[in-house]
Amino acid sequence: MIKLGKEITLPKMGQTMEEAEIVEWMKKEGEYVSKGEILLEVQTDKAALEIEAEDEGYLQIISREGENIQVGSVFAYLSDSDVEKVESEDQNSESEIENLKQNHTQNLKSDTLPLNNVSERNNGSQSKRIPASPAARKLARKNNIDLQHVKGTGTRERIVLQDIQRILSKQVTSSEFKHEPLPLGALKRPVSQMREIIAKRMTESIQQVPQFQIKKSVDMTSLLNTRKTLSSSFETSIGVKLSVNDFFIQAVALTLKDHPHINASFINSHQGCHIEEYKHVNIGLAVATDKGLLVPVFHEVETMKLVDIAKKRNDLVKKAQQNKLSKHEVEGGTFTISNLASLDVEEFTAIINPPETGILAVGCTNKEVVANNGDTYIAPILRMTATFDHRTIDGVDGAKFMRDLKTRLESGDWKII
Repeated sequence: MIKLGKEITLPKMGQTMEEAEIVEWMKKEGEYVSKGEILLEVQTDKAALEIEAEDEGYLQIISREGENIQVGSVFAYLSDSDVEKVESEDQNSESEIENLKQNHTQNLKSDTLPLNNVSERNNGSQSKRIPASPAARKLARKNNIDLQHVKGTGTRERIVLQDIQRILSKQVTSSEFKHEPLPLGALKRPVSQMREIIAKRMTESIQQVPQFQIKKSVDMTSLLNTRKTLSSSFETSIGVKLSVNDFFIQAVALTLKDHPHINASFINSHQGCHIEEYKHVNIGLAVATDKGLLVPVFHEVETMKLVDIAKKRNDLVKKAQQNKLSKHEVEGGTFTISNLASLDVEEFTAIINPPETGILAVGCTNKEVVANNGDTYIAPILRMTATFDHRTIDGVDGAKFMRDLKTRLESGDWKII
């Protein structure tokens, strides 16, 4: 029997990561791969990431583009000999290797069990499994699609995810009419891997994390004046425009250093519950992209000056929009900021990104009439709403954090350069 070689498994690239979708293979079947070369690009719930070869050898691909693979599962091998050469010399080896690959792929996920109505008969007696990727089987099962009637476009006519998505883009299956018919002309579009994972994470957050919100109004007069004063020098010295987000990232980080019990996570494991407080403040900034919401992470923000934050923010946002964030740039967040001011949203609440304890929702700035100590004047007012995990902190803790954050934002005291 031919051994497939050294296993290549999907590494865990984030605290909440469970699986990823193969976006594109950079190397071909049977191609020789050197250590450190980019093998493929995968899509997680946060970003598209590249996976490097940790060894060398000839590549044998188990999972194809469009398939979902679990963390720790084997999706390819690196062998000492060229599989294509071996196959040409020994025809029996071809079927042996392919059977091993298919058997391994079928065991990658528990949801790869065959459907009751998708087996086909061979010679009227023996059941033959239709070759299909786990992701394709899962989507087909969800939409009552019989795999016997699907033409596979993968290797050796294997059915892949795109084959099922192509069918769904052309028809509405009967399973959608169980409760209420869709309106005439309704277009059913497949759900991307990123959107499916975001939906799963947010549902789990709402269902498993008791969340409460605290709202504060901020007088932005001092902050906006500081931004106006610094803008020209920032553009001249570092070529980056100073953003309101830069001030919020620094203010939140420094306020969290004063409230370390919020820069923490509630951990519920089989060994019991505990709260883990983090040494450094790592701020995630929600960024909208064409493919969905990404959250690049600023690490150790409590040590950064405003100029450093501006440069980092400019770099991370560009990478997020180009889907080029690295593993390090999407993991390790301890608190998140979501800002919808550019869309003229006055205020909103955001859902916690587990295992973080808090997320800050930032609205736009509007001029409002303010009454203070008998004086009435017009000031630029911004509303921010924080959502907290009630398992980690109590309401009074969140209230003190928001009070101190408001004070810091209005103070004009910044670590600039």
